[in-house]
Amino acid sequence: MWRPMAEPVSPLFRSIAGAAPGIAMVAMFLLVIGGIMLIRRGADTRQKGMLMLICAAVLFANVLIWTL
Repeated sequence: MWRPMAEPVSPLFRSIAGAAPGIAMVAMFLLVIGGIMLIRRGADTRQKGMLMLICAAVLFANVLIWTL
């Protein structure tokens, strides 16, 4: 059963919500760097590198959605 929030949001949750996009962007940059390094390393790690780049794109899209 749904009910409206009785209390305002805690300041702790506000600070976490404010830091989440920044943390996600740092993770996205690290995924891009790691993905490029794996792609350049060779054919056996190319698939993992591509998956890391796709994950970075998904994180970027999530940050765009959070901030709009």
